[in-house]
Amino acid sequence: MKIKLKLILYSLATVFLSLSLITGLFIFKYTNIVFNAEIKNLNVSLKRAESFLYDYLSQLNKAATFLSGLKEITDNMEKPLILNIYLQQKDILFPSSGVEMFKSNGEKILTYLTSDRKCQLDISSMLKKVKGKLVRLSGLYSQDGKLCFLSVTPIVDPDTLMVKGYLSLNKPIDSGFADYLKEKVREEVFILNKDGKLLGSTYISQEGERVFPENIKKWGKAYRVEIEGKPFLIEGVNIRCYNREICGKLLLGRDESGLTTIRKNSLIYAGVTFVLTLIFTFILTLIFGKHFINPIEALSHAGEEWAKGNLNYRLSLERRDEFGKLAETFNSMAIQLKEKRDQLEKTKAFYQTIINGSPTGILVCDPSGKVQDMNSSARKTFGESLKEGNNLFLSIKGFEKVKEKFTSALLENRAQDIYGLEVEVNGKTLILKVLIYPVEREGKPVLIVQVEDITRKKEMEEELLHLRKLAMVGTRLTSYAHDVNNYLTTILGHLEILDLRLNDYYLKEEVYQIKNATRNAAKLSRSLLDFSREKTRVEVINLNDVIDSTVNFVKKIFPETIKLKVEKTEQGLKIMADPSKLSVSLYNLLINAMDAILMSGKKNGTIFLGVTSEYDPGSGKHFVKIVVEDNGIGIEKKNMDRIFEPYFTTKGSEGTGLGLYMVKSTLEEIGGKISVESQPGQWTRFTIYLPISSSNQMEGK
Repeated sequence: MKIKLKLILYSLATVFLSLSLITGLFIFKYTNIVFNAEIKNLNVSLKRAESFLYDYLSQLNKAATFLSGLKEITDNMEKPLILNIYLQQKDILFPSSGVEMFKSNGEKILTYLTSDRKCQLDISSMLKKVKGKLVRLSGLYSQDGKLCFLSVTPIVDPDTLMVKGYLSLNKPIDSGFADYLKEKVREEVFILNKDGKLLGSTYISQEGERVFPENIKKWGKAYRVEIEGKPFLIEGVNIRCYNREICGKLLLGRDESGLTTIRKNSLIYAGVTFVLTLIFTFILTLIFGKHFINPIEALSHAGEEWAKGNLNYRLSLERRDEFGKLAETFNSMAIQLKEKRDQLEKTKAFYQTIINGSPTGILVCDPSGKVQDMNSSARKTFGESLKEGNNLFLSIKGFEKVKEKFTSALLENRAQDIYGLEVEVNGKTLILKVLIYPVEREGKPVLIVQVEDITRKKEMEEELLHLRKLAMVGTRLTSYAHDVNNYLTTILGHLEILDLRLNDYYLKEEVYQIKNATRNAAKLSRSLLDFSREKTRVEVINLNDVIDSTVNFVKKIFPETIKLKVEKTEQGLKIMADPSKLSVSLYNLLINAMDAILMSGKKNGTIFLGVTSEYDPGSGKHFVKIVVEDNGIGIEKKNMDRIFEPYFTTKGSEGTGLGLYMVKSTLEEIGGKISVESQPGQWTRFTIYLPISSSNQMEGK
């Protein structure tokens, strides 16, 4: 580039800096204009806030007048309990307020509060003086350092037009009311009593406390204060009570940190541009001349080559003066830069290999969540769902839950970790361990996000927890079965004695049925002991026999509103199973079906028990299929995966949570399985598959 052109450019730069100086001064002046406009707007908001304050009092008066005119109030003046109940039904008309009612002689009837904030004024003495005259009172009052709205209206008998009593409606002026004003005027609101004590504030500090400005100073046409390091403009107006005395102060504040920063920066901007203008003017006068044009151009060209990355380029200047030494220095610097660059590239390649080879996924994100870079493990974890340039929160469902952690990591400048974050990637649910920590990249803050897929680890933890539950179930079953077996032995002994003493055939038949049921229960208790000791005893049984005995027993328990429909094969299918355990399993399923129908409230309940045989072409085996279906309350989707867990129940204190768990365990012992389908509010269907006995298959052939 020609030196003349450079001179022109430097002249333009000087003009630009001069204009920048003028611009900075203009911004400073404009900021003052804006500040004055802000003060005017703040005064307008203050007048609106004052009008809303008295408008709120008007609303309170309307509520008090409406309540005092209700027939339920006038008719029950002598019944405080009824009045209290009625006020509970109507407290939506006076939220966060208090109601007091008095007789015409000033005697208080009741006090009713809709919150723990109390505003009480002793007006009994005043009402006693008026002696039943028509008195109304409305305004603000101060008592014990508090400010409250007050509205007193007479309760008039509509027939005689006599004053039967008075109703007082009051509400405290506190932070809740300050929030109400802030909603109206969109400014920070502070309310003080006459002693300067804070009654309400809308500004909440970082610690979550209501903050009031201190050390208010005069600033131009308004007052200025700092709250947690932020500058605020403050304007206020006096609050007068019903007796016209000043009893408080209403202040409005507006955050002016943005304008203050602009004003400060404009001064700095103007000062810096002024200094730079002087420096550039002085340099242009001294160094530019015809003697320096060639060496400067050579240096410029060399600089361009090196800037392009051509560090093999060497500056050729045959001079013995300072320019010659400068050329030698630049050449030496180029050699050193080349060596450093080669070393940095090797180091970068080494660290890049480490990062890409790390089993932990690493992402570099900006504060908004946009991915700038990611390693091989991260690409493997997220696949096509996430690429550089995508937003992490928008691309991966579930990551929006860590937005707050992003902000915390930046603001607190420390690492944030999340364990067990569930995200959805390519239709699959992954469980991740996430570590977020802030760093700087090219002078800008970025966030490093390390992700580790712990899905399998979580599954193993859940399996371990399940095994612990199973161990606990086994321990409890052993204890329960031992005690139950003792009780059943005693019952069976008494039944044998009773059977010997009875002569009635029908009674003896009933006792026989009870003894059979007791023996089955004893077998069950012994099977529970065997189950806890991991022992399994099976035999060839006819499925119809088990179904008949179970159904005959269950029918005696079912109410008349529930119909049990049974479909089975004529001769019955033979399977390998423990008849007692299988009978109890069917009993549990039928009782659960009955409970589901009763819980649904349906008048006509139906339970279906069906038995068929099916052939599985894949395994080449026959299976017995047992279906138990009811039209009861159904099972919610969130509980479908948990109903077979031990101790899980939806029956509250009436359920043990072991029934379906034992059914599943019993079936798995004999090589069977169970599945469930349900439509909440309509039906539930349990399907059992049991391997058919080999003798049964031979008979079928």
